[in-house]
Amino acid sequence: MKIALIVFAIMMSTLLAQPSLAHCPLCTAATGTAVMVARFYGVNDSIVGLWLGAFIISTALWMDRVINKNENPGLTVLLVFLALGLTIIPFYYAGIVSYHMIFGIDRLTLSILIGAILTLLVLNVAKSLPKKIGYQSIVITLLTLTLVSILFLFWW
Repeated sequence: MKIALIVFAIMMSTLLAQPSLAHCPLCTAATGTAVMVARFYGVNDSIVGLWLGAFIISTALWMDRVINKNENPGLTVLLVFLALGLTIIPFYYAGIVSYHMIFGIDRLTLSILIGAILTLLVLNVAKSLPKKIGYQSIVITLLTLTLVSILFLFWW
């Protein structure tokens, strides 16, 4: 019952949120800190990886706005792959990856990739919604990641 109330509170707070700048440096730093704290307290790697993937995309899109100003889509794609590579590759060398394999890929890396792809998909879907609905891309992204996290909690 407690978990249901927490999930309901998160969903309601994201739906009732006021407009804000998505992918701002403060949001990015807060997400990174939350991921580190969650992993420190033993949250499942699949859930941590999911949010880390979203964090990587958030960082890449934020850097794209600073450097590229969304003028060159090729540079945006390069920044996304660079951010993913600069996160995942050092994890292997530092021994941070878990050795719980799913489909031949460790659980942390797979969930990072799922989180990154899911975030990109949700952001593109959110852009296609009419502005009068009032949804923000960050609200839809957070809601989707929360729901997938709950699925991962029981599945992986």
